[in-house]
Amino acid sequence: MSMRIQAILTCCALLLAPSISQAQQTFEIVTWAPADGSTVQSDSSGALILGDVDAETNLADRKIAVDQTGQSARVTDANMTRNSAWNSLTPSSFNFFVQLDLEEPRLIDRVAIRPVTGNTTDFVKGYSLQTSTDNVVFFEQVLQERNLNIDIDTSFAPVVAQYVRVQVKAIDRVHNVVISEVEVYGQGFVSSAQFDSEAIDFGDAADKNFGIARWTPVIPEGTSLAVSFRIGSTSSPSAEDDDWSAWTEPSTENDGVLIELPEPARYLQYRVMMTSGDPSVTPRLEGLQIDYGEPLAVSFSGSVTRTLTGAADDTLTVDEASIGDEHEFDLHLQAEAGAGGFDILRLKLPNAASVEEVLLNGEAVQATLTMSGSTIDLDFGRTLTGSNTFDLRLGSVLFDERNVFSAEVLDSARPDNPQQVAANDVRDDALVIFGVGVSDNVFDKGSLTVTPNPFSPNGDGRFDVVEFSYALAKIGTPQRVRLRVFDLRGRELQELTLQQKSGSHTVTWDGRGEDGQLVPPGLYLFQVDVDSGKPVRFNGSVVVSY
Repeated sequence: MSMRIQAILTCCALLLAPSISQAQQTFEIVTWAPADGSTVQSDSSGALILGDVDAETNLADRKIAVDQTGQSARVTDANMTRNSAWNSLTPSSFNFFVQLDLEEPRLIDRVAIRPVTGNTTDFVKGYSLQTSTDNVVFFEQVLQERNLNIDIDTSFAPVVAQYVRVQVKAIDRVHNVVISEVEVYGQGFVSSAQFDSEAIDFGDAADKNFGIARWTPVIPEGTSLAVSFRIGSTSSPSAEDDDWSAWTEPSTENDGVLIELPEPARYLQYRVMMTSGDPSVTPRLEGLQIDYGEPLAVSFSGSVTRTLTGAADDTLTVDEASIGDEHEFDLHLQAEAGAGGFDILRLKLPNAASVEEVLLNGEAVQATLTMSGSTIDLDFGRTLTGSNTFDLRLGSVLFDERNVFSAEVLDSARPDNPQQVAANDVRDDALVIFGVGVSDNVFDKGSLTVTPNPFSPNGDGRFDVVEFSYALAKIGTPQRVRLRVFDLRGRELQELTLQQKSGSHTVTWDGRGEDGQLVPPGLYLFQVDVDSGKPVRFNGSVVVSY
């Protein structure tokens, strides 16, 4: 929807100039050389891959082990004394076993069965080594029915296994069987690894506005690869460094993800997370590209407060709002002078909002206002440079415990690289309003409206669709929401599936079934289901009339 805010523009600090697109560049990485000892490595082409398992690393170390009765077996604690060993407690121990859980599938090719130090009589006289991936079906890898070696160390063809069983296959009817340690060795790739790059400035000491990142992964079945980013102003970031942003959420959208972090900044750091459920295969990262350009503003910061009503029962602070109630909020933004400039201000709000007032440098301003859900664009039609202050009065309803009011500025000539707002220092979490009195329900049944009802999808342009409007709460990340329509016999005619989070939402139905045909006139039932960790469902009815 589009509307215009009309006012007289008079502000001496504002400079208006024709929109000038700033040059955009791309930084590209095509080879990697991880440090020795890293859990990642590079292959012959330079691609980043999972590291190899050290052939001398005991994969069973500190893992869970049990015997044939299900009791704990102390054979993985690196203690070679009798006090920390598995004892059959009887010479009649044929087919007794100890079993290890490696916790994940590993490619193994060697098992060692260690005796108690100094014990030369109670060792395993015969054994079977068996492996399994599911703890149901076991396959025998080694059968040694006559063993004279006190310290057993045996190899076999590599096999993928999570469970390793050592079963007694020979006894002397005189001695118990005592096993001090069972060690498992293997090869292949590690199951997971993380690579953090150094802080990089792309060979440019200036602050930058970071744009879209793309990467080239090869992801075999059973593997995964995700990338996240953070930006900062120092060359040596640390976990407690206030000069660095938080990491973005790991992304698998390798064809292009916008780096949405408070800008500008000189340095960027990226993190690659790889996993594999099959130790014989690894994901590969063959390239990474990051777009960047000159900042649209030297700095861009802001804060938000709730407008206090002055009523006696308004006891909340300016950074708090009661959940589910209509409130007014004041969003203050400051863009400092000295950069390329911008012509669009975009608000990214926690829920749909009305814009009650827009002031630029204390004066009303003319701008084209476009709303799409909880996103609002203000297009000024000309490039804004210099030092500019924006004050916006917004009306909205909040549904989360933590509600972020974000913003970005854009140059319409390169809209794919906006500059993100940073919270100013007026208070901690200056762009956050905290929800108070959290709703007990994810789905507010009282918020559901069905209009028009009846509706008439006959194509005459009047009441052709019905709108189901409702509010969701306490859903921080988008979850599946399904709206299903049934006839009175319970047959499902249509299912509309969406990904939604907390906020106000509207879903429309055009009166057609899954086959694309209009349903006959009559009474229909609908059902709303929300995947929120526990079943959330609401039913109602709608009438179709021609």
